Amino acid sequence: MPPSICTWGGSPKRCFPKKKDTPAHMIEECYKVPTETQCNAYTETKATFGTDINAVPWNDDPTTYNTMEKWCEHEAKEGLYACVNMSGAGTFCKPMCDKMKKENS
Repeated sequence: MPPSICTWGGSPKRCFPKKKDTPAHMIEECYKVPTETQCNAYTETKATFGTDINAVPWNDDPTTYNTMEKWCEHEAKEGLYACVNMSGAGTFCKPMCDKMKKENS
């Protein structure tokens, strides 16, 4: 299991990102986690794939690709188009893009 990107602490107690260089969309996801148990289990994959599929403007078939994981897998089959723009579409599929880049190098 990948390491958590969030940690529990502070005053008042809440979930927040572990690293200062955590991507912005993942920072927001950490702040939304309501419990310590969920916070400590919140991995980068969950943060990325936890994004609402309806928020992705590039999904041309939301009926078929109704989760982030399905959409990212579809994008990979199309030639990694999501991974080309790592400040846009690629932010939604970062774990997959990182893995595929390693495999292709």
